[in-house]
Amino acid sequence: MQLQSRLATYSTLIGVEKDQIKKFIKDNLKLDHIEGRYTSHEFLMFPQRISDSKNLCQWQGHEIAKTLSEIKKYQDQRDDRSLLVRSIHYMNKLRESFTDTQLQSIEPNVLFIRDQYQTNEWIKLPFDLYKINSDNLMLTQILHNVHQSEVDPMMIAYYPTLHHLRIKKEIRTKLGKYLSTFREYFNLSEAHIKSCVEAHASFIQSRKGWHVKFIESNDPQGWIDVYNKSQKNPRSNQNMSCMTNSDSVKVYANDLSVLRLAYMMDHETILARCIVREDEKAWIRVYPDPNGYPEGRFLLDTLKSLGYEDRSNLNGVFLDAITKNHGYIAPYIDFGNDSDPTDQRGSIKTLDGKDYILIGYGDQFQLNETDGFANDEESMTCDDCNDRCAESDVVYSEYHDRTICEDCQEHYYLAHTRGNEDYVHQDEVIEVRGEFYIEECLSDYEIYLCEESDTYYPSDELSYTSRGLIHESYCLPIDHEDLDGNNYAHREDVATLSDGSTCHHDDFTTLQEELEEEEKEGIIIESSYPNPSRPNDIDGFIFFNKDQPNE
Repeated sequence: MQLQSRLATYSTLIGVEKDQIKKFIKDNLKLDHIEGRYTSHEFLMFPQRISDSKNLCQWQGHEIAKTLSEIKKYQDQRDDRSLLVRSIHYMNKLRESFTDTQLQSIEPNVLFIRDQYQTNEWIKLPFDLYKINSDNLMLTQILHNVHQSEVDPMMIAYYPTLHHLRIKKEIRTKLGKYLSTFREYFNLSEAHIKSCVEAHASFIQSRKGWHVKFIESNDPQGWIDVYNKSQKNPRSNQNMSCMTNSDSVKVYANDLSVLRLAYMMDHETILARCIVREDEKAWIRVYPDPNGYPEGRFLLDTLKSLGYEDRSNLNGVFLDAITKNHGYIAPYIDFGNDSDPTDQRGSIKTLDGKDYILIGYGDQFQLNETDGFANDEESMTCDDCNDRCAESDVVYSEYHDRTICEDCQEHYYLAHTRGNEDYVHQDEVIEVRGEFYIEECLSDYEIYLCEESDTYYPSDELSYTSRGLIHESYCLPIDHEDLDGNNYAHREDVATLSDGSTCHHDDFTTLQEELEEEEKEGIIIESSYPNPSRPNDIDGFIFFNKDQPNE
C-alpha cells in the first residue's frame, strides 16, 4: 500500500494516465526490484538507462517535487545560486526522462522553446564560436535559453529563473550585462566578457550583410581607394591608420607582389581592412583592432575561415620602386607578427631591368616613416610639404627650426632677426623700404609704427605730434610748440596766425590773443610821443616799428 500511495502521488505530480499507474502497480506489487523489462519509455520513471532500485525512483520524484515547491516559494530569486543549480538539474531530468506527452502536462513551455528554435523564430547565441571557455555557461543554457531578442537584435533575451520560464517572461538585456550578472558562476574575467561581447557584435553585423572583398596585387588604384575611404575608426574621430589618404600604398601592387588587401565596406565607407599574404596564407594587421571593434573582429574571423589562420610579417615582400621629389615613396611598414616582426628596412633590388624595394633586406632605407617616403639617409624631408628632396635643395630656418625645400622657399623671406638674418615665413615678416624684419626686433633697427597709417617707417621719417608718432608725409613743422612740446603737427591740425607763423589749432586762440595784445600795446606807445618840430628832427619823434627794437 505504501508503494501504491507513493506512486499515485508521483503520478498526479507528473500527469501520468491512471490506466498506466494501475498497470504499473499490478505488474509490480510482488517485485522488490525493478528489472530490465521496463525499458520501453512507457512509464515516467524508466528512461532508457534503467534505474536499479525503487529508492532511486523515489529520490528522483522527491527532488522534482522539492524543486517545484521552491520555485513556487521563491519564484524570482535570481541571485540564489543553489536554486539555479537545482533548476538546471531539474531541466536536465526533464530532457533525459520525459516524453513529449509528459512534458505537455508538467512543463509545456519546454516544448514551446524547442519549437521556437526549430522554426528559427529564436536565434541561439553561438557561444562555441565566441570561443568563451565556461562549462557553467553552457550548462545554464538549458534553463536560460539565451537568444537574440526579437524586439532589438542588438539585445539578448533569456529566462533568469525557472519561474520566468514557466510563465514565459523573458528578460531583455545586453549580452555584457548578462555575462556580468553571472560572472562568478560562469567563472569569467572582464577580458573574457569583453571578447565575447565583441564576437557577438560581429556575429550580429554579419547577419546584416557584412561581407569581405579583396583588392588584387595588380590594382594600385584599388589600394589607394580603399585607404582613402578608410577615414576613421567606426564610431570614432581617430584615423584608422597613419596611411589614411596616402597614395604611397600603391607600391604594394606590382608584378612581383604576393599581397592582397582585404576590406569590408558599408556604402562608401570602409569599416575594416587588412593586408594578407597569398604565399603564406597569412594576415598582417587588422584595422580597426579586432580586440576593440566588432568590425575588425568580423574581418579577422572571416579571414581565418578563408584559410588565413596565422599572423605573419612583410619580410621578403617586393614594393614598386617609384621616385618622387628626389626620394622613393613607401608606406609605413607594419610590424605584423609580434613574435616575428617585420624588419622595417629595405634596399633597391633590380630584377629584369626593373627596380623594386625589397622589405627586410639591406639597409638602404628605413621603412618606418609616416610621410609616404622611404627614409634615405642621403635625402631630407621638407617640414612644410613633407616631400623628400636632395640636401642641396633645402635651406634651414633657425627661426622656425624647419627644413625647407626649394619649392616651399617661395613662401619665405631672408629677414632681419635678432642680430642676424634668417629665413622667415611670409606671414611673420614686415617689409620696410624693401627690407624684411620680424616684428619683435623692429625697435632694434629703429623702425616704428606710424600711428596714422599703421605702417612701419625708419625713425628719421617719423615725428612726434599730438596724435602720436606719425610719418613726415602726414605732418608739418610748426613755429610755436604745442602744449606737449612738439614741434610738428598733423597737416589737418596746423593753424596760421595773423603774423604768418604757424601753430597747433588747439593753441591758435591763445596765441592769436597774445599777438593782438602785443600789436595793441605797440599803437599805444606810438601815440604817446609829441609831434616833431620838423621832419627828420633827430631830437624829435622817431617812428615806432614793432619789428625793430626801440633805440
